[in-house]
Amino acid sequence: MLYEINVELKGIEPPIWRRLHVPPRTSLHRLHRILQRAMGWTNSHVYLFEVEEKTYGEPSPDWNSEVMDSRKTTLEKIFSGGTVSFLYEYDLGDSWEHEITLLDKVEGEEKLGCKAGARACPPEDC
Repeated sequence: MLYEINVELKGIEPPIWRRLHVPPRTSLHRLHRILQRAMGWTNSHVYLFEVEEKTYGEPSPDWNSEVMDSRKTTLEKIFSGGTVSFLYEYDLGDSWEHEITLLDKVEGEEKLGCKAGARACPPEDC
C-alpha cells in the first residue's frame, strides 16, 4: 500500500503541484528529500513541517521554539491519526509554503514516484 498525496505550492496562480506515491513508513525528513526532487528545489535551505500545531524539522540549538525531529515521525503516524492535510515550508527566508494533502491509499509496490504534476517551481532564492 502507498499513500497518494498532492503537493501544491501555495500563493501561486496557476498552481504548481505534484501528485506523489509514497510508502506509509516515510519519515517527514525523507519526505522533505522527496519533495526537493519532485518540486525542483536544490535542498539549499532549512525546512519545517507544520502538522496539527506541531513543528517538525532538523533539531538545532538555534531554534527559539520546540521543533520535533522530522526523522522520528512517519506519514503513517500522521495520517492514521486523522490528519489529511499539513504544511511544508522550504526556505524560511523566502517562505515557500506547500500544502500536502492525502488523496487516497493505493495498492502498489513500496516504490515512491511522481505520478503527475504541473509547472516548474520558481528558482532558489527568488
